[in-house]
Amino acid sequence: MHPIQTLTVTLIALFSGACQVGSLHREANSMRYLQPVASAAAPAAEQGPGPRAVTWSAGPSELEGPVRVGVAFAPGAEATRRTGWSQASHDFGEPDKRRLLTRLCSNLEATPAVAAAVVVPTYHMQPAGGFDDLERLAELYDVDLIVLLSYEQLQAEDVNALSVTYWALLPAYFVRGNVNETRTIVDADVYEIDSRTHLFNASGSCKEEARCTALKSKRLLRTQSREGFKSAIAGLTEDLSRGIGGALGS
Repeated sequence: MHPIQTLTVTLIALFSGACQVGSLHREANSMRYLQPVASAAAPAAEQGPGPRAVTWSAGPSELEGPVRVGVAFAPGAEATRRTGWSQASHDFGEPDKRRLLTRLCSNLEATPAVAAAVVVPTYHMQPAGGFDDLERLAELYDVDLIVLLSYEQLQAEDVNALSVTYWALLPAYFVRGNVNETRTIVDADVYEIDSRTHLFNASGSCKEEARCTALKSKRLLRTQSREGFKSAIAGLTEDLSRGIGGALGS
């Protein structure tokens, strides 16, 4: 099973024992981009022969370094589910993604095997576009490899007994009764575009937990969301740089 696909079950189990009053789940998966499902409404003859299969490789690439690398978050509609969520959520939008990808590109360019690392914005990618879309982007951005980032983030906002009991006695400024927790995982898959070969995978994760007053809860959740993505990507950067060098035999 792909690493990112196991996260939902794990996160739900971790949060199941909490007195949860609100939760938010956001995700994006590269597999839905690379392996689109053919339309059931169209006859098979009209759908064409179908996309070339992806090769899952454990060996080095035939490319010779240094190479140009594109870095992108998986495109498509972000699936965000809310359960009893009262806070205005932090939207993980294109500006946030670009800042994270720019930092990641700078780190990758310190690797001798990487000649240049380029941010590929999601608005240039077609949802469910597959490798046909990647080949278009490879020509547009002049890249040999693509790093596709999938992610899942679960945020939970809990109110403990202290907050409920003393809410009428003490102002919301003083009762630190909200417990906010954010768990994030980012999964990076590296593909050689021309051969449609998956070279390797790297993952990073982060857990943020803090107690706060109700009036500061919204701000804390937004901070935890941003820091979660930042820390998770920082956690996979070293393995990603080392993996690219190893895949190219350098």
